Amino acid sequence: MTKLFRTIAINQIILGCLRRYSTNTVANRSNKHIIATIAMALTAMVWGCQKAEDSFVANPDDSRLDRLYCNDPFAINYNWNFPGTPDNSTCFYPIDIFGGNYMLTDSIYDADYKPDTVLKYPIRLFALSGSKIKIAITGFCDKDTLELTADRFYKAFLDSTNAVVNGFDAKLSGQLACRSVDTISGYIQKSQTDSTKLSINFTIASDTGYSYHRGTAIKQ
Repeated sequence: MTKLFRTIAINQIILGCLRRYSTNTVANRSNKHIIATIAMALTAMVWGCQKAEDSFVANPDDSRLDRLYCNDPFAINYNWNFPGTPDNSTCFYPIDIFGGNYMLTDSIYDADYKPDTVLKYPIRLFALSGSKIKIAITGFCDKDTLELTADRFYKAFLDSTNAVVNGFDAKLSGQLACRSVDTISGYIQKSQTDSTKLSINFTIASDTGYSYHRGTAIKQ
C-alpha cells in the first residue's frame, strides 16, 4: 500500500505539471514529453527502492558480528569496532589512561606571557568517588585537590564552581585553588602516542593578575 500511495502522489504531481502545459505549441509539446519521461523514471525508482527495501534480510552469518565493541558513550573506545556485537567488557575509560603518579615540569608565565619560573614536582591523578570520568589532581597546589571532568578525546577540563557573588549565585570560570583569591581554569591532555606523557594548560586568575602554567608530566 505504501508503494501504491507513493506512486499515486508522484503521478498527481506530474499530472499537475502537464495541465500547466496543455497548449499545442511545439515547445509545450516538448515539455510534456520531458515531464512524461521524468514521471516514468520516478515511478520506476519508487518501485525499485521499495522492492530492495522489502527484500533486505539481516545476515546472521555476517563476519562483522564476531567483532566486539564498546557501547558506553563515556568510554574512550565507544563504538570503535562498530558494526559488531556490543560488549562493554571491552571498554576503557579516561581514568584508565589518566590515573597514576607523574613528575610535572611546570613552566610558569606572567600576565604578559613572559617566562617567570620553572618548577618540577610530583602530582597524582586518581578517580573521584570511583568515577570513570571524574578525576582529581593532588600536588599542584599544596594539599588542595583539583577536580576535572574528562571526555573520551584524551582531555580533562577543570570543573567550574558555583559561588555567591554580591549576594547572587554565580558560576566561576574554573574553581578556587591554591589561595582563597585564586581561580584556576584550563585542562590537561594525555598523549595518544606516548602513554607516559601528560600535558597541562592552566590559567590562574588572582588578586595580582594572571599567570599561566604550561607543563609536561611524565608517568612514574
